[in-house]
Amino acid sequence: MSDTIAWLSKSEGSVVSTSRRWADVIDCSKETVLCQLPQNISELIVGDRVSIEREGSKYKIIDRFERRNIFSRSYGRKSKFLACNLDLLCIVNDTQRLFVPQFIDRISAVANQQRIPCCLIVNKIDLEPSSKTDQLIEIYRQCGFQIVCTQTKTPDGIDELKDYIQTKKDLRFVAFTGLSGVGKSSLLNSLIPEAARKVGHVSQRTQQGRQTTSQARAFLEQSAQYFIIDLPGVQNFGISHLSIGDLKNSMIEFQEHVELCEYLDCNHLLEPNCGIRKAVEQQHISQQRYDSYSLMFKEIEKFSRHD
Repeated sequence: MSDTIAWLSKSEGSVVSTSRRWADVIDCSKETVLCQLPQNISELIVGDRVSIEREGSKYKIIDRFERRNIFSRSYGRKSKFLACNLDLLCIVNDTQRLFVPQFIDRISAVANQQRIPCCLIVNKIDLEPSSKTDQLIEIYRQCGFQIVCTQTKTPDGIDELKDYIQTKKDLRFVAFTGLSGVGKSSLLNSLIPEAARKVGHVSQRTQQGRQTTSQARAFLEQSAQYFIIDLPGVQNFGISHLSIGDLKNSMIEFQEHVELCEYLDCNHLLEPNCGIRKAVEQQHISQQRYDSYSLMFKEIEKFSRHD
C-alpha cells in the first residue's frame, strides 16, 4: 500500500462533554480525544457510548450505541436530554433552605421512570440543619431513600460518599444533580481533585445559588475507573414528559395503600374512598409528599390534554 494513504483505526469510547460540532471522548486507553460530530447522529449527550474513527491526526464519531436510560427534563412540551447510561443519580441538597422536597420528588420521578437508582446527598452538614430539614430527611428515609451526609471542609466529610459509591457493582457513570448552590462542584473537587470545578456561593438576599456549571461534563475517577458527571445546577425541573402512570409508580410509599382505593384507576385526588388520601389523613403518608404529587399530576395533565 502507498505511504500516502492515511493510517486508519477504529475504537470505542465514552462521551464526556459536547458542543454543537464537537465532543470530547475518552477512549479505551483512557485518553481524551476531540471528535467531530457526524451529521447522521442527531444529538450526543454526556454518557453516550460511541464508536470513533481515527484518520491521520483527526478523530470522528461514526456510530452511537443504544442508550440504557436517558435523564431529561421538560420545557413545556419539549424535553432536554441531560445525560445517559447512568448507573447512579445523586440528588444533592444542603441542610438549609436548599433542601427542597418538590425538586427531589421531580428528579426521583424521572429517575424511577428510567430505572436509574438514586440517592439523596445532604451536603454542608457542618452547618446546623434546621428542624424542618431534619424532619424532611426523616420523611425520605422512611420512604426508602438512601441518605448520604457530606461536607467538604474536612477530609473525613467525604468518606461516607466515597464508600457508598464504591459499594456499587459494575459502576460506570454517576451523575450529580441539584439546585444551584448546593455544593455539587465542591463535592466533585473533593472526589476528583483534578476536576477543579469552579465553586459558587449562595446569595444572602435570595438564598439561591449562582450557577457555576453551564455544561454537563464527566470526569474519570482514575483509581476506581468510574465517571462522575457534574450536571448544571437548575432552579426548575419540568416533568411534563412523564405519564400519570410514571408519576404514580414513583411515589414509593403509595404502593402499600393503593389497594385500598375503591377505583383501580384512582388518581388519588378527588375520587371517593381513596386509600392514598386516607393514608395522608392518618399520617401514614407525608402531607408534603402528597402535595408534591398533586402539583406534578396537574403539570403532566395540563400538557397531556393538548397531545
